[in-house]
Amino acid sequence: MDAGAIRFGGELAEFYIQTVLRGQAVNATRISAKLYGSKGETAHYQYSTNITAVATGFYKIVYTIPVLLTLEHILL
Repeated sequence: MDAGAIRFGGELAEFYIQTVLRGQAVNATRISAKLYGSKGETAHYQYSTNITAVATGFYKIVYTIPVLLTLEHILL
C-alpha cells in the first residue's frame, strides 16, 4: 500500500499493481481495488473491467478524481 500526493478534482491518478506467486510474476484471475480518502472512507471502488494489464503480473489503474472531491491522501 502506498499513499499518493494531493490530487484535485478532474485530475488523473495512476496506480500500479504487481501480482507475484513464489517470487514469479503471475497473471491474476481477479483484481479489484478500493481507493480510500484521508479519513479512511472509501473514495471509489475500481472494478476489474477498468484495470489494464501492462505485462505478466503487472496492472495499471487510471482513476479520474471527481470534480467536487479533493483527496489529501489516496491509499490503494
